[in-house]
Amino acid sequence: MSDISKRILETITCKDISYGDLSDKTGIPKSALQRYATGQTEKIPIDRLEKIASAIGVTTSFLMGWDSADKKEQPADSGELSEAKKAMYDFVDSLSDDQVRRLLQIAHAAFEK
Repeated sequence: MSDISKRILETITCKDISYGDLSDKTGIPKSALQRYATGQTEKIPIDRLEKIASAIGVTTSFLMGWDSADKKEQPADSGELSEAKKAMYDFVDSLSDDQVRRLLQIAHAAFEK
């Protein structure tokens, strides 16, 4: 399995995205997405990588392995902390952009003290 496939699989697993949902978001057939994520197809067209990255909330650079710090969301680690992170990501995803901005202001103020 390629590193790209591992990153795709790790991120969709962490975010609990089904291949069907990902197919709906990207327009890429579900069977192709499964082959990409499991490593059965190693050569993934760049336009499809871009669509997948956008749909799962990461950058194409992250999927390619060029920049791990460029990833928008970290897949969960093992343990309680990873469950808390996943719950936080799910919560933030449900907020409007304005609500996220306000939440960030509150968080920054809380950690400055």
